[in-house]
Amino acid sequence: MDSKFWNIIVMGLAYMLIFTAFQTLGNIEKNLLASLAEEDTTFDGDGFISLASIYVVFAFSNWLAPSILAVTGPRVSMFTASIFFSIFTFVFFFTSTWLLYTAGVLLGIAAAVVWTAQGVILARCSDPETIARNSGIFWVMYELSFIFGNLLVIYEFRNKKHIDASARREVVGVLTASSILGTLSLFALRSLPEETLTPEEELEQAQLSFMGRAWFALRTAAQLFVTRDMLLLNVTFIYTGLLTTFVTGLYGAIVGFTKKLATKDIIGMVGISIGAGEVIGGCVATYLAPKIVRYAVDVIILASYGMHMISFGLVMLNLPNKAPFADTDDISFIDPPRVWIALLCAFLTGTGDACIHIQIYSLVGVIYANKSAAAFAIFTFVDSLSASVAFFYAIGLGLYGQIGILMVFSTLGLFTICFLKWDLKRIRSEDIET
Repeated sequence: MDSKFWNIIVMGLAYMLIFTAFQTLGNIEKNLLASLAEEDTTFDGDGFISLASIYVVFAFSNWLAPSILAVTGPRVSMFTASIFFSIFTFVFFFTSTWLLYTAGVLLGIAAAVVWTAQGVILARCSDPETIARNSGIFWVMYELSFIFGNLLVIYEFRNKKHIDASARREVVGVLTASSILGTLSLFALRSLPEETLTPEEELEQAQLSFMGRAWFALRTAAQLFVTRDMLLLNVTFIYTGLLTTFVTGLYGAIVGFTKKLATKDIIGMVGISIGAGEVIGGCVATYLAPKIVRYAVDVIILASYGMHMISFGLVMLNLPNKAPFADTDDISFIDPPRVWIALLCAFLTGTGDACIHIQIYSLVGVIYANKSAAAFAIFTFVDSLSASVAFFYAIGLGLYGQIGILMVFSTLGLFTICFLKWDLKRIRSEDIET
């Protein structure tokens, strides 16, 4: 196995283990902290506020991430930042509001570094022929985290209307161990190819000091942010951020708060259904694309859009408008709400999410191969900022309003990414002809 492909596999395994902890906590945090607050009246931490604070810090920290990578390199940056994921998970052993939010702020900074480094390693270890394959393999391995962590949730929360202290400790203990193991596995990463620069950029880099390299990376990101293609991509990035909030933090909580569905273990079932969709969507987007190469991009994107529209419509029919706030006996249009519909929506949303993210990774990796750190930093900035906004409005906006916002930005994102794909195909065709 060559070193480039080895790095993709190692990175996928590490992220699977680290995000088995974080994705699972995001899925159960609102319900977990609500149960904790019932037992300890001094604790007033809120799951949505915690996640929102993580994502808003994550968003703005992305402007610093390219500078950090320029100074320390992607491997060292990724390992160091991943330690804070384990710290955040460990904090759930304690009933401290200030500790919860402080750990979240530190995690937001670390997450910017982790995801920018991931984009750099993916871009440097791929070429235009392998970027789709490598993106898909990484995505499938990463999204297995949904399945493993939520199997634990199903086991620990089975037949429970209230998440007791014993179940909380056991879940947090296993998730912390998974996060630590994922961090340690990053030691297996091998040396990376250097990023390709123009002769002028190489000369400028060689003449820069330590702080100069950091400033050069920040300036590159700022200049790239205002280009036409990146501004168009930002519309799609906004949608993926809103979708990230729905997938990783909102939908599981909404289902868990709908008392007429089932006991709390359904949160784990939702997580597994999302994870199964992510894995299957990743496999389809990776391996089907070469077989229908002329039309694959558009077919995959349109399929993703269709699945999300169906899912969002069924969610509104099946779940009550007040479900994002707390346990409720309310119903929506389907009485009683159906478990199988809730799980089907989770699966469809996860499948479509995988398809759209893999297309974004591939598109950004190809267009910005020589500015990968800046490009992926912008992606994670816009994505995480919109995710934080979604967590904030979820505190007071009902389910139907949240679904309406998702539908609008899904449609806008569809048009922008398709336009850029078609434009890229046109430019390549003209280059071949000349």
